[in-house]
Amino acid sequence: MASLTLVFAIPVVKLVRVQVLDAERYVAFGQSQRLRSEELPAERGSITDRDGLPLALSEPKPTVWVDPRVVTDPAGSAEQLAALTGVAESTIRDRLTSSSSFEYVAHHVKDKVAAEIQELDLPGVYLVDESARIRPAGALGESIVGDVVQGNAGSTGLELYYDDLLTGIPGQIRFERSIDGQKISVGERRVQPAVPGADIALTIHRGIQYRAEEVLGAQIEKTGALGGWMLVADPSNGELYAVVNMARSEDGEARSVRHNKAFTANYDPGSILKVATLAAALEAGTITPQKWIDVPPRLQIHDKLFSDEHRSKTEPMTPTDILVRSSNVGSITIARSVGAEVLHTMLTKLGLGRLPDVGFPGEATGRLNPVERWSGTDIGSVAIGQGVSATGQQMLDVYSTIANGGVSVQPSLVRTIIEPDGRRHLPESPAVERVLSAEVAAELTEMLVEVVDEGTGSRAAIDGYRVAGKTGTAWKFFEDTGYLDRRGDRQYISSFVGFAPASNPRLVALVSLDQPDPSAPEGGLVAAPVFSEVMAYALRALRVAPSDLADPAGPVRAPTVPGSGPDGEAVEDTNVGYRPRPVGTFGSGRLVEPEHA
Repeated sequence: MASLTLVFAIPVVKLVRVQVLDAERYVAFGQSQRLRSEELPAERGSITDRDGLPLALSEPKPTVWVDPRVVTDPAGSAEQLAALTGVAESTIRDRLTSSSSFEYVAHHVKDKVAAEIQELDLPGVYLVDESARIRPAGALGESIVGDVVQGNAGSTGLELYYDDLLTGIPGQIRFERSIDGQKISVGERRVQPAVPGADIALTIHRGIQYRAEEVLGAQIEKTGALGGWMLVADPSNGELYAVVNMARSEDGEARSVRHNKAFTANYDPGSILKVATLAAALEAGTITPQKWIDVPPRLQIHDKLFSDEHRSKTEPMTPTDILVRSSNVGSITIARSVGAEVLHTMLTKLGLGRLPDVGFPGEATGRLNPVERWSGTDIGSVAIGQGVSATGQQMLDVYSTIANGGVSVQPSLVRTIIEPDGRRHLPESPAVERVLSAEVAAELTEMLVEVVDEGTGSRAAIDGYRVAGKTGTAWKFFEDTGYLDRRGDRQYISSFVGFAPASNPRLVALVSLDQPDPSAPEGGLVAAPVFSEVMAYALRALRVAPSDLADPAGPVRAPTVPGSGPDGEAVEDTNVGYRPRPVGTFGSGRLVEPEHA
């Protein structure tokens, strides 16, 4: 009898433990078997040009995933999914038999494929919308915009630099499932919405960017260059209107590339840096624009002989003549009048050897050795832009400073950040520094106008506008072979940089071609025409008055931008001059030897 009582007592005790003592634990266990959670991906913020025209957007695309614990026929399901998605059947089978509770099968499938998978109603196989990055303007501006990897994480360019802002915050949906893995429509369901990423409006002007890529690409193909880069900016506030990086492919066609050489590649700038030599001497008072200097055809400095092509005797020249004719010996003579320390100081003030700080991953600083490490011949080489390296952005900044009356303004790529709730954050006011006196900047401007009017830069001229600028045809430096390539040949980087209208500069631009045909590599031949064509377009697009209509005593009227109003009308572009410091600001990535010519 006692044994019989014990037999009945054991189940009762267990029942009491399950229903009373351990009730909460078993309820929780049961819920854990029924309840499932899925992440709701946040929509990545968009990247647009300065007028809101899209460069990178996100749209939902169906993605296939599985819960292997619920799959009942891994082999059959794998066969059917492989036929629809194009993913290898063996790969899918491995995922269907995984020990995890979540495995991706295929990202961003077509809507038709998603519908067919839905119809199959395979246990453990599910669909979720996942944000996919699209480019409405194709490859336009891709060296700036950058790219994303799987999972919509920024991998290059501004997609990487501002990844935290663009990504947003994922949400979550929690729901009940039946024993066969299907959602219970009347079961528990909780949704925590995802928070979209912020949108970023760049300073880029999509029309100017397009025209710059078109014209530079055609010139790369025409000259047989390996590639090239071009920058267009407003010197008054540092905003970049176009950043172009292109390369010629094996089929001979020039295409936009992701590698942003304009910001990240160092090169010897050549004669476009001679303006810094003149700036140092003008500031020091050792020259004036029209002071006569006897310039020999050749100049020996220690063990190096510097020379001017096409000259065989000493000639009197003014500093303006020296710049117009791009005389190497004349530039070196001027540099020697101030000395290495003064020249080095000026180069540093103009931004060489330090980060431009545009706000972009991988920006380079160029190479400017400390003056105490200069060799006896460096003053000759550096004075003509060899033996010192810079990026395209640094050289653009040099000319922006001159165009802006001697005041350097930090360059920028972002115009505003728009949060999901519509709040706007402007960038911090750019760093501003007076580098040259207004008088010296004005003198240099007039000298640079002569380069275009009478000198090597004539092909940069633009009808109706006074243009100031300088040509450069620098020897290209190779890390392993120096100033000769592996075949023992000399190659060049050919440039033109300048601004317009010279009396009241609104735009500054730099064009550089990497290894154009060495039989005719002069910057005045290959780079200046690109400058002229793109700048003519840009000045028209921004409604900048021709020079003969501008008031030299004051700024040109606020330009208008065609088609940027709500009804397609032209509106004033008020983004002119220095920007005030706003209440809401954000920092980096968060809110808050001599030459050929």
